[in-house]
Amino acid sequence: MEVLREFGGVGLLLWVPDDKEQLARILGEVKKMGGKGITVPLGFVIPFTPIPTCHTAASILDLWGHPILYNREVVSKISFIREASKCVFTSVDRPVYSIKNFVIVEILHGCNTAVPTMLSLKGDLLNIPVKGELIYVDFPTENHAMIQRSLNRLSTEVPECPQDWRLGCRSSGSRPEAPRTVVIGALRTQNALETQAIVKGIIQYFKDIQAYVGIPILIGRQGLFSHPDSVVVEGVLSKDLHLVQPVLGEALMVTPYKLVCMPWGGAGPIKAVFSSHDALHLATVRYKRSHPKQGELYACADALQEQVRADRKKAFALRQPASEADRLQSQVLIEVLQIKHSNFPKLPEEIMSKLGDLLNCNSFKEKKPT
Repeated sequence: MEVLREFGGVGLLLWVPDDKEQLARILGEVKKMGGKGITVPLGFVIPFTPIPTCHTAASILDLWGHPILYNREVVSKISFIREASKCVFTSVDRPVYSIKNFVIVEILHGCNTAVPTMLSLKGDLLNIPVKGELIYVDFPTENHAMIQRSLNRLSTEVPECPQDWRLGCRSSGSRPEAPRTVVIGALRTQNALETQAIVKGIIQYFKDIQAYVGIPILIGRQGLFSHPDSVVVEGVLSKDLHLVQPVLGEALMVTPYKLVCMPWGGAGPIKAVFSSHDALHLATVRYKRSHPKQGELYACADALQEQVRADRKKAFALRQPASEADRLQSQVLIEVLQIKHSNFPKLPEEIMSKLGDLLNCNSFKEKKPT
């Protein structure tokens, strides 16, 4: 961190570290130095995946995030660059060329609110108007051939539907262990009521086919990503998508753990599904941050807080190395209600001693500090 001190008052532009702990150390040092009156303006370059129809900083931040943004007291500015940039990365064998989109997050100690903006490095070279709304159909890759045939048959039966479905590409919600594919079709209209009716018809079409029962097929308009009234679902794994799909209405994947939807039945049916499945107790549905309700909770499971904490602990343990996961999952939480610890300082020791006696195991005896 001596390097940061040398650039006090000048500033640095850095590529954001992949290691979250390293990023936390840098930000921690910036805060310490700010407390001593040393100002070090930092800019972090962060790659991000552009989201269709999200052309403003606010709409991008509704669906995209990064750990650095949680440090609100030091984030002074968020600048999304409109154009993609051609990058050259060094490699052992040869240079690697890649096209990426970037956001620059500026860090300055003592800030209260960050100002998100869109920057343009050049004027728009092309401004081709879209003739009609795009329809996305997102599904497990293993069902690609069957769904493609169904879409082609639908197009011949219903002229209002897209007549040409593009070949499938990788879904933004795809994972190596759960690959997903998205097929895109273009409508001949952009009228909101007409496109919504067509999407409802396509969703009902797949619901009526028995072969697709239990297959998590998500269907929605491209404009759903930036629609002000769509809500954000987080915490639903790919293996559990089939449980929530029937109550989501119009929905699209944003990342493997996040999707955006427009529920037709309101929050009630979603809450009921979340509450009836243990795997969904940690899932949440929130309004977008740009919505007047500013990210407030829309729906969640009606579960006991103790059960939710246990589920979170289990989910955290499963992300750890095997040895650490076994240790965390074997821990037992004993909660004594309506007793203040300061009045009974020896209570934990007595509880552990009694458990050791019951199980005839000395490892439960609480170790006294030496």
